[in-house]
Amino acid sequence: MQISFFSGPQCGLCDQADELLQQLPDYSRLRITYFNVHKEPSLRHQYGARIPVLKRNDTAEELAWPFDIAQLSAFLDEIK
Repeated sequence: MQISFFSGPQCGLCDQADELLQQLPDYSRLRITYFNVHKEPSLRHQYGARIPVLKRNDTAEELAWPFDIAQLSAFLDEIK
């Protein structure tokens, strides 16, 4: 299962989102690629005001903050 995690430095909300991911029973099966949106202008333009954002690599579907563990599970459940 591959997802992209768009975040930024010193982002407390991003830390919260990452903690939620780690609470998932299947966390060890996730392949997460982290992107710092402040390092790339195109990513900053697309995601800068919305971080944290998770993106499924298989469908390009996105889940932007705020989300809870139930929403996160539902978002990732279709990957299995």
